[in-house]
Amino acid sequence: MPLGVLRRSAHFLLLAGISFAVSTFAARGAAQESILVTTTDSVLGVYDLVTCTLQKSFPTTYFNSSVAVGVNPRLAFLSGNNGFMTVVDLTIGKEIKRIYNVGASGLTAITPDGKTLIVWDDFNATLDLIDIPSLTVTKRINLLPTMHLENADAGGDVVLAGNKVFLLPIFTDYANIPPQAGVVDLTTSKVTAIPFKRVSFFEGWTGNAVLTPDGKYVAVIGDFEEQNGPFPELLLVDTSTYAITSHMLEVDPDAIVVNPNHSDQTKYFG
Repeated sequence: MPLGVLRRSAHFLLLAGISFAVSTFAARGAAQESILVTTTDSVLGVYDLVTCTLQKSFPTTYFNSSVAVGVNPRLAFLSGNNGFMTVVDLTIGKEIKRIYNVGASGLTAITPDGKTLIVWDDFNATLDLIDIPSLTVTKRINLLPTMHLENADAGGDVVLAGNKVFLLPIFTDYANIPPQAGVVDLTTSKVTAIPFKRVSFFEGWTGNAVLTPDGKYVAVIGDFEEQNGPFPELLLVDTSTYAITSHMLEVDPDAIVVNPNHSDQTKYFG
């Protein structure tokens, strides 16, 4: 399928210069929706979704790479390379809890019922399941030895497709270990490695992976080092077969977002 056709059918938007993570939530009992933006200078901003204006901001812990909101719209979960996850009450604008021994350098995911937060824990080389109502880690799935230590503890973005969790690395640079993604079956806890092309280097950014609206592909962007130098590419990982197809890009984007609603192409979330 030509890239142009693919982009139109899946409503991809490739972005350059993105250095923050974005999440959306709807405050229950209120018509207003907001976008939460966490930045590398330790500030969490709440923006009005309609006007895109800053409603409020407050300081958080150092270097947060991801923000997510689950079944309780008041609570935001911030993750970063700190060794713990921060839980912030958006109503009062304060940290209320730290979930220790959890590190994540990429985007997290929330189950459809909003009750479980899924984290690629690069501190422990595990996939962590955090119960949102109790704010506790209920399960850790070991990613070793299937993904090898160099890939398993590299960390990256989590993309949920049904009962499968796809693990997409942000950065790999190992002389003898080719970069690879992974997938975890939440029903069986089975871990499967998904090798990228036989290259020695892959570089992406936080927010470099997303599920297409039809659930058939995980789209991944990044630079692949080959014999003639690094090249930006868009990879499509089949969520059923794990087969990978690639498309060369003329630009070098830092992030990718996709419209989850085919009927409304004006709102993009990432």
